[in-house]
Amino acid sequence: MSRNIFIWLVICGCAAPAIALKVSIYYETLCGDTIHFFVHQFAPAYSVIRNNIHVDLVPFGKATAVNNSGTWNFTCQGGPNECHGNKVHSCVVELYHMRSPEFAICAFQSGNAASDANLQLCATENNITWSTIQECMTSGQADELHAANGIRTTSVEPEITFVPTIIYNDIFKVSLQNLSLENFFTLATFLQSNTNVEVAISSVGPIE
Repeated sequence: MSRNIFIWLVICGCAAPAIALKVSIYYETLCGDTIHFFVHQFAPAYSVIRNNIHVDLVPFGKATAVNNSGTWNFTCQGGPNECHGNKVHSCVVELYHMRSPEFAICAFQSGNAASDANLQLCATENNITWSTIQECMTSGQADELHAANGIRTTSVEPEITFVPTIIYNDIFKVSLQNLSLENFFTLATFLQSNTNVEVAISSVGPIE
């Protein structure tokens, strides 16, 4: 079925009216696969189709969250530094939502998306006030946001087993996930160029 996407693009030339497409990306900041996706798939595509997609970033990944007497304790796949990075990204998504895609791209292109030095530079580049992000981190808001992202992540059906996971219009299909990792631009363009996104999503089958 994936060949149909490429055939459709060649025949139609992407001339169909663009429809806003929600793209949810569930990720963690020090995951190699996440870095690869943001740098090689999402970043180049976003520069072209940014006006036709609504980006929904969910930093948590394969972390766990436990609340002990009102205090959140997190364990992240990449260790404490990744938890820190996830929290910073969570604050940016909450407080500067419209700038969060560019911030995330900058962070992953920096070589360490959990480093405060890199994150502060990316904040500056995207007109994000770093002191506001620091306040989010120290006030406990970051913990609450990170925990909320954990609830969202563990609530996805079928269960998320790979990071990053990309979901379109809140519909999670493994075939779309696999295609996203191979050619996010082509898939996102195909979906957002259909007048009925849900029908387009359902038409995409397993990669042959």
